[in-house]
Amino acid sequence: MWFRTCFALAWVSQVCTQATKNSETEKYIFGPLHNSILLSGNVRKIIDGQQLQWSFLDRSHKTLILYHPVGVRPAAFTSYYQHRSTYYVSNGSLELHRLEMADSGIYQLTIQGYYSEAPSKLFTYLVILDVKEILSTPLIVQDPTYVVNSVQLSCIVRNGRPRKLLWWKGNEQVNNSSFYTLGADNSTLSIKNVKETHCGFYTCTVMNEISQQNISHFLIVNGIQFLHKRILVTSVVALVSMAMSFAAIAFIIFFGLKKYKAPKYQMRLTIAFLCIEMKCYVCLLVASVLCVFDGGKDAPEHGTLARPCRHCDNG
Repeated sequence: MWFRTCFALAWVSQVCTQATKNSETEKYIFGPLHNSILLSGNVRKIIDGQQLQWSFLDRSHKTLILYHPVGVRPAAFTSYYQHRSTYYVSNGSLELHRLEMADSGIYQLTIQGYYSEAPSKLFTYLVILDVKEILSTPLIVQDPTYVVNSVQLSCIVRNGRPRKLLWWKGNEQVNNSSFYTLGADNSTLSIKNVKETHCGFYTCTVMNEISQQNISHFLIVNGIQFLHKRILVTSVVALVSMAMSFAAIAFIIFFGLKKYKAPKYQMRLTIAFLCIEMKCYVCLLVASVLCVFDGGKDAPEHGTLARPCRHCDNG
């Protein structure tokens, strides 16, 4: 970036020697693509009799944006900038609208008659504009989907070019270590020798000079977490109990009532059936409560993905 700035300033010196000789200062700014940016001329005063001019400098030529003989007539824009620029007479600032990538470059403000003690001296101010695209919300892709020994998380940005990319686990930044490996300019995070302590929310933060975006991804270790295992076990018990209850009903209807007609056997079969049904209902109730508790957990501070269980099976 600094090399580009120095190169641009050196080129301006060759194209416009007076700008180098009389230049007051330069400024490097960033502008968001398809938005507006204000080019301030750092002017103390604008008075009648001055001649103000904004120009755009590229590698091939100098393009006039506007010319304003102050106090004589209104500012005159060139056709290209007439409907996408706003000029502020009070301080000489220029606002560009609907920025394009081609608008990146050097903008030069010159004022003739700015110095009362030296009317022939030219006031020059350079604004170096770098148009950047606003970053879109990134996407985290996990490979493989089911974690066994190792996993890789890739942070993908569709629009814009990130200048910096960071990874977080919870509120702690992730760096290269014996477990974590960052690659491809930090766009990938590889985790090897995965343990249950590695499960949780991983957040990717992308940023450039004008924008910053976050996204979070919940990493499931061994496929199932603490509450999910309990839900699975109770659901299986409930399923088995329900199957046993249906078997008991079939036994009572098709076999028990015909062979054992005594009231005491019917009572025993009925009690056994009720016990199995109660066991089934209790297991379903426990599984439902765990699901409600699991779904009620809040998402982490970074990102806005789904809300799975935040507890890991680490005892």
